[in-house]
Amino acid sequence: MNTQTLIEKLLIKKAKEKKTITYSQLAQEISKLSEGKFPQKGKVMSLLLTRYLHSICSSCVSKNLPMLGSIVVSKKTGKPSDGFFKFASKLYGIKLTTDEQKEKFWQNEIRKVFEVFKD
Repeated sequence: MNTQTLIEKLLIKKAKEKKTITYSQLAQEISKLSEGKFPQKGKVMSLLLTRYLHSICSSCVSKNLPMLGSIVVSKKTGKPSDGFFKFASKLYGIKLTTDEQKEKFWQNEIRKVFEVFKD
């Protein structure tokens, strides 16, 4: 199974549980399931996760589904990274500049993810 498919399956499992997962937890799960072939910290992990999550989110939006990557959050803030909101702005062609706009968008997106990917 390729890494992107593995990540999608992990995220769908979490969505069915109506739970978020941190970037580091996701990296650890991927590493465990790929026999240690995925970095668990640092810039390389961040770049790889970003690439895969953007691809997954693009695929979701092209199928009229919510951004599955919206359930991946920062350990510090409990919310997605700024990169998530910049990418969401680009994907949807909307402005997400204020914290209030970002929060409202994210809460709506995560609600839709939990609804679409429920059991």
